Amino acid sequence: MGLRRGPDIVTGDLLFGADPASDRHGFMANIANPTVFPVTNNNDTGTSTQAVKTLYPQSTAQYISYGSSNSVRGLGDITIIGWAKQKSTSQPHQTVFCTSTGYRYGLKLMSRYHGQWSAWIGDGGSSDYLVGSGNNITDDGEFHCLACTRDSSSGNISLFQDGSNVVSNTSTGITGDLVESGVTAIATDYHSGGYYMDGFIGQVWVWDTILSASEIAQVYNSTKLRYK
Repeated sequence: MGLRRGPDIVTGDLLFGADPASDRHGFMANIANPTVFPVTNNNDTGTSTQAVKTLYPQSTAQYISYGSSNSVRGLGDITIIGWAKQKSTSQPHQTVFCTSTGYRYGLKLMSRYHGQWSAWIGDGGSSDYLVGSGNNITDDGEFHCLACTRDSSSGNISLFQDGSNVVSNTSTGITGDLVESGVTAIATDYHSGGYYMDGFIGQVWVWDTILSASEIAQVYNSTKLRYK
């Protein structure tokens, strides 16, 4: 079972692809020679009432865990892109995807502070950094294609919405490879009360490189007809 993707999606350096329209959520090592990783479906409710098939975690403890041994963990340069739509922003912190569920570990694409899409990174010690919490771009009843890139040399993170840059090169001071703990997961960062997603999650991808702005726009444009 392969990924369902547009013909022009960027495949170079693609490590991870999860697609709820796939019967097994299509967790692939890469496109050219796919390897299916072991997947734990924790109360995965499957389809939504949307026109597209999406993951619809309707309450706490509904998420997908990919375990603690996979090629997404411990990366340096990284790009995460995911389609998501919040049903409610009453829960202040909601996770689309995280490389690590450990507190102050890994890189997380999530909503913070009642509907502000953000990237959250930690160094495994006393430092963490939140990027983009002032950009309220979620609570409008629409799907959005969310992306973050991270430069391991500078520690800079950029955020994109629907193919357009909304936060450029915010310095976090956290450099080098990501420090990981816990598991890689969709729809939760359960280190602190869950941070479960209350809404819909579509396709999610991870590359072990920094995609350019034009490449991120390419991913958005090649998949948007499924959601827009």
